[in-house]
Amino acid sequence: MTLQQQTIRWGPEFTPATIRNLIFLTAGISLISALSEPLLNILFNLPGPAYLFSLSWQGLQRGYLWQFVTYLFFQDTEGHGLSLSFLIGLTFNIYLLWVMGTDLMEKVGKWPFLRFYFAAGIAAGLAAIGVMSLTGQYAILSGPTPSIIAVLTAWTLFNPEAELYIFFLFSIKAKWLWSILAGAFIISSLSHMDWVSLGYYGTAILAGYVAAVAAWDQRGPFRWMRPFDALFAAIGRGISGIFSLRPGDVKKGKIIDFKTGDPLLDDNQFVDSMLEKISKQGESSLTWKERQRLQEISKAKQKK
Repeated sequence: MTLQQQTIRWGPEFTPATIRNLIFLTAGISLISALSEPLLNILFNLPGPAYLFSLSWQGLQRGYLWQFVTYLFFQDTEGHGLSLSFLIGLTFNIYLLWVMGTDLMEKVGKWPFLRFYFAAGIAAGLAAIGVMSLTGQYAILSGPTPSIIAVLTAWTLFNPEAELYIFFLFSIKAKWLWSILAGAFIISSLSHMDWVSLGYYGTAILAGYVAAVAAWDQRGPFRWMRPFDALFAAIGRGISGIFSLRPGDVKKGKIIDFKTGDPLLDDNQFVDSMLEKISKQGESSLTWKERQRLQEISKAKQKK
């Protein structure tokens, strides 16, 4: 699956260091775990790293609270060590993180993206553990899948009409691909009466949607989502700043946006205020709206 822009290519031309580090950590830790797990179990009768760092009811009972974060770096081996299904799953997750994670991070910024990525994974883990306690169904959870699902969901709300090529054979719009994948996760969980998976994947989808609407002012790709858009957008306005860094000092303008109460700056004033913000707080402090407007101003000046 590749994102089609002007030409068909495997992925983004530039990969930010943050995405590279996430990819290397996830792939490296997953491979080390898959290779060492059988050896430690068979040769030394010891538990492998997945026992300590995957998310499980038993682990939490022993006080392994770090599992809510560490499980995101251990791709599920399904108890078989290094296998074809393990490699396919890991490759698919890494590819989505590379392509869609890069694009999303460029829109919202480094730290908002990282907070979103881990918050979505932790929320999905908490939901799954909660379902385990209610139903008595227990599972060992591992892998970045919930965070990747959240990234895919948020990215789709930013790019609902983007054309994606599946195996270079046919194209499909992002909103339809997301609908198919989300439906597959939910229907598969329901068909197996797997309430843990339903809570797990459902929370990941919801986390991506809520973050995109409430924090980044996007809207769902379908009309039936409009009431939910309005609800979460209103909540987002009430708790703005959770996923975005503290705004820098901005010079007061004479014209006020009555929707937000913020001063409206012309292009030159806006660029000056952003340069001042970058000099004080660094480029990562820019919100996705500020980045988007800077790009629009830059494109307009290039055309002139």
